[in-house]
Amino acid sequence: MVVKCKNDHSKIDETLKSDSTKLMIRQRNPDFEFIEPDNQGIVKTVIQEFTSPCKSGHDFLNSFLSFFPILQWLPKYSIRDNLFGDIIAGITVGVLHVPQGIAYALLAGIKPINGLYMSFFAPLFYMFFGTSMHCSLGSFAVVSLMTGVANENIMQKYYGINATDIFEMDDYSIYQINPMTIASTLAFTVGICELIIALLRLDFLCVYFSDPLVGGFTTGAAVHVFASQLDDIMGIKLTRVSGPGYLFVVIYQLALKVYQSNLWTLGISACAAVFLIVGKDYVTPAINKFTPVKIVIPYELIVMIISTIVSHTYSWHGIHSIQVVGTVPKGLPTPHLPQLHLIPECLPTALAITIVTIAVHISMAKMIAKRLNYSIDPSQEMYAVGFTSALSGLFPVFPCSIALARTMVTVECGAKTLLSNLLTASLLLSVIMWFGPYFESLPLCILSTVIVCALRPMFLKFKDLPQLWRISKLDYDLDYKLCSYRMHRCDRRPNWGAKITKPVLSENGITIRRTCIFKFESFLLFTNAERFEKAAYQVLNSWTGHLPRIREDDKAGFYFVFDCSALSQIDTMGINAIKDVISDIQSRTKAIIYYANARDELIDLLLYSKVAGSHCEFVSSVDEFLTLINLRPFQRTETNPNLVEDNFIK
Repeated sequence: MVVKCKNDHSKIDETLKSDSTKLMIRQRNPDFEFIEPDNQGIVKTVIQEFTSPCKSGHDFLNSFLSFFPILQWLPKYSIRDNLFGDIIAGITVGVLHVPQGIAYALLAGIKPINGLYMSFFAPLFYMFFGTSMHCSLGSFAVVSLMTGVANENIMQKYYGINATDIFEMDDYSIYQINPMTIASTLAFTVGICELIIALLRLDFLCVYFSDPLVGGFTTGAAVHVFASQLDDIMGIKLTRVSGPGYLFVVIYQLALKVYQSNLWTLGISACAAVFLIVGKDYVTPAINKFTPVKIVIPYELIVMIISTIVSHTYSWHGIHSIQVVGTVPKGLPTPHLPQLHLIPECLPTALAITIVTIAVHISMAKMIAKRLNYSIDPSQEMYAVGFTSALSGLFPVFPCSIALARTMVTVECGAKTLLSNLLTASLLLSVIMWFGPYFESLPLCILSTVIVCALRPMFLKFKDLPQLWRISKLDYDLDYKLCSYRMHRCDRRPNWGAKITKPVLSENGITIRRTCIFKFESFLLFTNAERFEKAAYQVLNSWTGHLPRIREDDKAGFYFVFDCSALSQIDTMGINAIKDVISDIQSRTKAIIYYANARDELIDLLLYSKVAGSHCEFVSSVDEFLTLINLRPFQRTETNPNLVEDNFIK
């Protein structure tokens, strides 16, 4: 920790400094102007948000219509610019929905047709409420697993050892409480939880779920998903178990019964896995080298169609005892209220699913919007996910979530608006109405293989562990108490400020500002990485206010300085935030980046993570930088407690 002091005898405690001293005191340097945050109280902000729609009837109507963003973009829809990309993306993603919906429905403990229902309703409802043009809502492995676990626990509570027999019935609708009613009630409960979080403006809680934390959770869940599919891949019948440590029980049962494996089932699974891996990792990249547009080949659907045809032709189920999907009904279901008395049973799992879906959805939507240079409304996204889940819960489905792979496919296929969701829903409707029964001979081992192969990106996150350890022990730390303590210390509204040079005339007579010094006085951790980016962009927008009228030749000689005197700790999300800000700075101004007052540990970290390119980008103090570019250093006065002398206490 580095703290500046005056004359070595006025040491400022770090905590008191963060709370009581103002960050950017206006120092007597006529070359600079100052930018400071508008620190309006949180309570006042929330009150304004709740009361502003009630000021007039017009404001209330606008507030109500804001819940339907489709009313804003649909009237402005450009058929010439948007339709082709939306059609291609909609059809492609719809094709991906079919195998994933069927496979993940089995993972959730319900029938395959219910997965198709969810894949139809989720994108259709989201189209009306979402502000992200590319998010693909539907089935997601982690949420399906959590649904399956909740299904087993609640069924065993009501039916005991008979629960297993009910799961395997072709039609369990004769029971009032069955896997489908539990799953739909869970989906409805998740939607209500998401709407409550949106209404109470609790989306700030998402900042406590860092990327490494969410990544660790999904990777751990992927291990459970993988283990749960091994029995179908090997053709082994296992006793259903649940509760703490059940994963080890499953592995133990597999070890005892491995000699009972159905070699036909195992061989089919192996062939399907090779087909999927070779196709995605080698065939598609090779083809895309010779095509102007990236092609997405639905290998999952191809292997499902081929295996279904062969299974039906050669009677795999009857001759080789290979388990198949079974009866798949046609037609859309009618809406119905969920089993409200099951909501208390579903609530714990619903809260966990809510946290996962919101954290993943908001972060993914922001990333895509930033990449494609458009804006989203995070608050409206909370409502969109909530309305989608709650309305879908009126039908026999399980909870929906954004899927990372399908979302990226939507981007790569050139989707422009959410109209692509209408194409996706139309394709799924045709499958539900006419083509569903053709999948009755589909082997279950194929679906399990599709699920396991889809988990590979999650397992690859293990390779990030060495980098997490080197950058931030906090991200690597598995001790919940330590993480909670650290977050409590870091959960403060961070202060910031900036100094920019006053306008000067360039050689062509245009007024410009060439230097900006930005200071962020806090830990730069996942709890405030977003605020760091917002503050930096506010400063950047103010600094570059005159730049759009400047020729490219005039952009040489711009400097952006990060005053790192208060950056005592940075984690991986902080590193990524700095990288994003620097990328934007250089793309807009071509400015040279410097770092002032950085500790040795911070210098090593920025160099290791490739934020900084060399030691030449670091200066010992802001004054040294100003001297370097021939500007007057700040005058050291009694009113300047933050930048007084170059004396340090470590």
